[in-house]
Amino acid sequence: MKPDIIGEWFVLRSLSIGLIDISEIMSLAWKLEPSRVGKFLTNCITDFPEESALPAILACVPERDDVAL
Repeated sequence: MKPDIIGEWFVLRSLSIGLIDISEIMSLAWKLEPSRVGKFLTNCITDFPEESALPAILACVPERDDVAL
């Protein structure tokens, strides 16, 4: 699944209305596909810079030991 603007919006909107627990999802994503998570976050920042849920998703940066290299 490639990050796209609809997927970015869906994740940010779901987070803002309390539909998802972003910390668990992001923890797993960072472990499995860190480069794709980085690209996804970059796209979210670029496409939705004023989104209220953005700080919460950006706060889910893992410790270095938790990221697959």
